[in-house]
Amino acid sequence: MGQLANALGKNIRAQRKAKGLSQDALPLSCKIDRSYMGRIERGEVNLTVEKLYSIAGVLQCEPGTLLPQYPLASIDAQAGAQERLSKFFPLVLDLPVSKVAPTALIEPKLGRGPATTEH
Repeated sequence: MGQLANALGKNIRAQRKAKGLSQDALPLSCKIDRSYMGRIERGEVNLTVEKLYSIAGVLQCEPGTLLPQYPLASIDAQAGAQERLSKFFPLVLDLPVSKVAPTALIEPKLGRGPATTEH
């Protein structure tokens, strides 16, 4: 697996040890197979959000504290792309997805009034 899975696994292992839980106790409490938990801690699998929340609940921590905190090149590139896009589409990017009309994602607002579907 990749860097994120490895870092996440290390964070889970560190938190498990900090809480004094054994390699048997954590998966048993999370209802996850022991061997699968070992693969998680070694970074050999990608977790589902549900499993992450389950593990965090047993470890009595916020799920976000288990996520890697260091910047990765791909994350930095995404942040740069978001910044560049916000210069061209500031109104669209600030709206929640549920409030954005499908045409707003394709056509930038140029002050010509609302888009119509008439031809």
